[in-house]
Parts: sequence; C-alpha cells; structure tokens
Amino acid sequence: MDNEALEMITMHKILKKYMDLNKELIENENNKIPLCAAETYISDFCKQPLLSEFEGKYSFIDKDNKNAFIGGEYVQQLNELLTEECKILFNADYTNADTLTGINCFTVCAMSLISRNDRVLVTTPEQGGHASIPIILNSLGISYDPVPYDYESYQIDYSKINDMCRTQKYKFIIFANRIS
Repeated sequence: MDNEALEMITMHKILKKYMDLNKELIENENNKIPLCAAETYISDFCKQPLLSEFEGKYSFIDKDNKNAFIGGEYVQQLNELLTEECKILFNADYTNADTLTGINCFTVCAMSLISRNDRVLVTTPEQGGHASIPIILNSLGISYDPVPYDYESYQIDYSKINDMCRTQKYKFIIFANRIS
C-alpha cells in the first residue's frame, strides 16, 4: 500500500473518532443542565450563520461605495437585516451589526499606542502589506514611511531598516501582511 492510501485510511480513522466523540458529546449535552458559568448554551438559531456560507465572509465598502470583497454584497445585506432586527429587538433607534475584525483591533491598538503626528514604518500593499493599514494611519493623522524593501529579491532590506531605526524617528514598525 502506498503512502497516499495510508494517509487516507488514517484521515478516515481520525474523522470516525471525531464523529464518535461529537455524537457522545451531543448525547451528554442532551442529558444534563450545564451549571458552569463558562458553558453557555447556544441555540441552533444562533449557530445557523456558522453553518451557512456567510461564515468567514467579509464586507468592506470602499471610498467608491463598492464592496471590496467577492460576495461582500451579501454580507452587507445580511448586516442590514441584522441591524433592522436589532432595532426591533432592542427598541433602539441606532444599531450596528458589523462584526469586529482584526482591522478593528488594529485601529484600537493604533489609537491607543500611537499619537497623532507620530511616525511609523509599515509594510505597504506593494510589499504584501494589508491595504487598509495606510488608510487607517492616514485617517488617524499618523505619518508613515514604507519599510525598506528589495523588490528584486522580495525581501526586507534589513540594513536600511536598521539605519532608519537608529534615527529614532519611528515609534513602531508595523508588519501587517495580508493573507493570500
């Protein structure tokens, strides 16, 4: 038997063990009342988005009022539905169903750690950096320079970055690369 066949058999055995373990957990959950504060009950209704095509999708409206992500228009429509439902559910005039993402976390960190008019080094979109980082820095009034980069070898130029850091002009170096 070749290695690929052995790997398939092993994966099948692991999947079978997982399915048995999951079945046992479901039976256990159906026969007990969780009294541990860390175990919260999640209804099937609440789990539904995790089982749908919406799970893991993004929506971002750019300056041209276009969604920057493929399929993002569906997520935007879902957010609008959730916003309306929250208004009814919470008897609120204003609600926002947008999810918090890594970009939200970066923005909070930048607002907390970097002052307006500070200067930072950042990986730019041309270097594989995340396209939103320069936009966020600009909106916060934070000046930045691109990390020195050798485009021929696809490498950061460490000699130049060390020289730039020695000037003490920069408060942080931000490596925020997009995942392809």
